[in-house]
Amino acid sequence: MGIAASVVSAVLKAVVGDKLGDGLAKELAGISIDGISEKGIYEISDFINGGKAEIENILSKGNMKSMGVLEENIDYVVAEIKGVFSRFDITDEVLRQCKYDGNKLKDFMWDEYAAHKNMPDKNEAYECALFRDARIECERDIKSGLFAVASALLKLARESQEFSDKMLIQISNSVDDVYAEVQKELERVDDGFDKLSADNRAILEILQMILAQNKEGNRKNQEKKANVKNRTREYASKWNANMFLNDFDKRDKKAGINVKLGEVYLEEHLPHYIWGENAEEEPSTDLKEILSEYIAEKRNSKMLLVLGQPGIGKSTLITWIAANFHDRMEDILVYKFASDLKNIDWESGRISARILEELGLERDDLKGKVLIFDGFDEVNIEKYRRRDILDNLYGDWVFHDTIENFSLIVTCRENYVSRFAILKCTYITLQPWDEMQIKSFCNVFQDKTKKSISDSTMEKLLENREILGIPLILYMTLALNISIEKEGSIADVYDKIFSLEGGIYDRCIENKKFENDHRIGEIKEYIHQISRGIAMWMFENNPADADIPQNEYEKICDAIMEEKGEGKESIKQDAKLGNYFKSVKHCEGVETERLCFVHRTIYEYFVAETIYSAIENPMIELSEKSQEELAGNIAFYLKQGELSPTIGEYLQHKCMKLYDKLGNEKKGVFYPWWESAVDKMLANGMFYYTKRNIQELRNVIEKEGSCFLNLLVILRSLLPVSNRDYLLESVDTYKIAGYIGLKQWGNYSNLYLEEADLRGKRLHELDLAKVCLRNAALMRTDLIGANLTDADLQGADLRGAELRSVRFKRTALKGARFDESQIALVENYDCDLREVEIYIKKEHDFISYEEYCKRKRK
Repeated sequence: MGIAASVVSAVLKAVVGDKLGDGLAKELAGISIDGISEKGIYEISDFINGGKAEIENILSKGNMKSMGVLEENIDYVVAEIKGVFSRFDITDEVLRQCKYDGNKLKDFMWDEYAAHKNMPDKNEAYECALFRDARIECERDIKSGLFAVASALLKLARESQEFSDKMLIQISNSVDDVYAEVQKELERVDDGFDKLSADNRAILEILQMILAQNKEGNRKNQEKKANVKNRTREYASKWNANMFLNDFDKRDKKAGINVKLGEVYLEEHLPHYIWGENAEEEPSTDLKEILSEYIAEKRNSKMLLVLGQPGIGKSTLITWIAANFHDRMEDILVYKFASDLKNIDWESGRISARILEELGLERDDLKGKVLIFDGFDEVNIEKYRRRDILDNLYGDWVFHDTIENFSLIVTCRENYVSRFAILKCTYITLQPWDEMQIKSFCNVFQDKTKKSISDSTMEKLLENREILGIPLILYMTLALNISIEKEGSIADVYDKIFSLEGGIYDRCIENKKFENDHRIGEIKEYIHQISRGIAMWMFENNPADADIPQNEYEKICDAIMEEKGEGKESIKQDAKLGNYFKSVKHCEGVETERLCFVHRTIYEYFVAETIYSAIENPMIELSEKSQEELAGNIAFYLKQGELSPTIGEYLQHKCMKLYDKLGNEKKGVFYPWWESAVDKMLANGMFYYTKRNIQELRNVIEKEGSCFLNLLVILRSLLPVSNRDYLLESVDTYKIAGYIGLKQWGNYSNLYLEEADLRGKRLHELDLAKVCLRNAALMRTDLIGANLTDADLQGADLRGAELRSVRFKRTALKGARFDESQIALVENYDCDLREVEIYIKKEHDFISYEEYCKRKRK
């Protein structure tokens, strides 16, 4: 068994046997080595004792009474729950199957309990009869108790790995030696080990497991050190490489002029930036000076978070650093979050240690180094957790100044980290190029390519510099000579770049010859369809790296050509699609093992464009029949993967452009039509109207949840919600509550969740603004950092819920129930507390807030 399962099993056995205590580890002192392993033995003993105490508190008479168990039934319920513990072990497999979900672990325990009671041996017939009588009255109470215990055990399991990490640091720096000595001692006292109490054997086995795990971790670190290479030279090489749309074969005299990044990205093109929360101030222009402070100067440890919208030049900035700080090349370590840290469990504790382990580095390796992590937005982490991780890195590596002359730089898109103002590290937000920078880049690019830029084009670029001042978009617009108007979004620009008329595809066929002219248009359509196909494969299977293996790419090519009715061989004889991708240059890696788009925003555009193309016609028709068509199409594309904020923005922009084109009559039914379509999906199942084979819908519940949560992203951007209205009011509340437990995707605002059972759910940092949670069960729910502004919690039971940093602004709380210890967290907000009920643990009863204040004054 793993550490987590071993700790949980030890705690359960201790609760049943009531053996653990202060003197637990004393009989193990004889086999400890120089006090080192003895320290670990006592640490584990204390940790298990703490878990035992928490379970015993849950099963105490006072707590059972507060949960609503009748006094005359308490002894029976507690005895039955303890009986469950003695029947089985919680193994690694049990934890995996339950996915660390309190309800699933409770169901597992109940099933084991019921199976035993319903199939007794011949000596248990009387007990079984009693069980059948008592079950009718006490089933709810036993299940409630099991759920409370399950939630506590899973919390203990999550904490066990962090505990083992901390314990190793405290025990010794020579873990391998300690492990070897412990093994020798165990062999020496082989007979004695068997005579130890079960509690002490469990503790000793956990100590062995922790030491062995660390020994294995050290071995893997050495292997990773050899395999994970830092990418500084990879980034630096791009400085003198041709830009992707100006990368022509030198023998192709008609193709165009090559342009290197270093030739057009001048120092004056370094982005301007906003410092921290100084949004009202003019952008600062001394980015080179800031970077010099973090890279060239030797001083105290420091950390910089570089934020910016897609295409603003965050990765290009790293290339500039690598190319312009030659003397520090060996001290700059660059890694990508998506590729180099993809095996990290971002929900685990001690992230800084996990990162070093994954990269095969030690803390001492960071002395005098500049560590750069690119693309924090490209790993799938919740907003609140991103902030926690950044704070963890700052605290472990920077705040205590424990690493000499060390700098950490992290890049991330805007709006991917919540509550910037309370970040512990310094952060800046890169801005689009201003008028002078746009003109400068255009002039340099014009000189290099010998292409003229008209005054009218320049005027339009400057008019819309918030979009066309984004370096990537400006470069693609100029390189492809795209005609521009008053573009309102990056999606608008990409629509033109990837248009089948006058877009990027035309450049790849200008000098190609076809037997039949109609082939020209078909080739463009094939490339576009394949681009959609590979983007959706990445979305569903590999959104972090956003690349695709060649064999999967080939499958998509074949499937699309077959769907179009083309013979595979004839089209491949006419033009090899791989070569066309190479010519178009919006993809790279055509001749390597994996294929990807040249920029993540292009991948995200094609995901949005694919989904939109599937729902455009139903939205134009707005009939009852088209509702079913929309439901089937949208469910097929939303079943897997997570719509990123950028994809959501692209979809919103496209859908609202269509809405603006509708006549007044259709505008009047647009929103009710959408709500009715979603009602049908929720009433009948997300995939009821999908007529395609979705791989036999394996993991159907998880796919239902993913589809629902992706659908919320779209609905939230389309449906206007007033202060009194709710999204999805007429659907099954409990079904929605179930979806919340599947994936914690931040925004659940305006949902209708009256009487929802959310006990023990992890709603950490979720946006629950304006949600109806009237009469909801929120006991022991993790609401840390959640936004409950304008929410309706009238009659909700929040006893035992985690309420730190919860925003209760204008929250309706009439009849809501709190523990005495919680009320101070609510009093600081502008809420009416006159009619809340406060549970007084000592009295096992509720009092009014008015009575609570009277007692407090005395």
